[in-house]
Amino acid sequence: MSDPAALIAEVEQAIDDAERELAEMPFFVRPLVRRGFASRTGRSYDDWRKALERITALGRAERALAGDLDKLAENFRTAPERAARGPAGSSPTAMRVIEERAAARARAVVALRDWLIS
Repeated sequence: MSDPAALIAEVEQAIDDAERELAEMPFFVRPLVRRGFASRTGRSYDDWRKALERITALGRAERALAGDLDKLAENFRTAPERAARGPAGSSPTAMRVIEERAAARARAVVALRDWLIS
């Protein structure tokens, strides 16, 4: 896929879905997850959306974003490791879903990053 709008939409969806999953987590864990996401990726969920909107508005790639997209992809790639330490870790079915979602999200981010650096 080399349509930048589609690539951006996939990453936006990945971010939206990841943030939506916070609602399923215990109330006291949500701030920790939000801070961890921002710490690992260099941006909050909203800041990621703004960065992606800039690419859309400019109609061109921001090559400087590629390094940060690597961090975002790594965050998604390592999500199953973090999930395994929580309650989901005791459920093979839940872990399989988490692994599938994480892999799809990481692939979407890598595809956008590859487009940015091409």
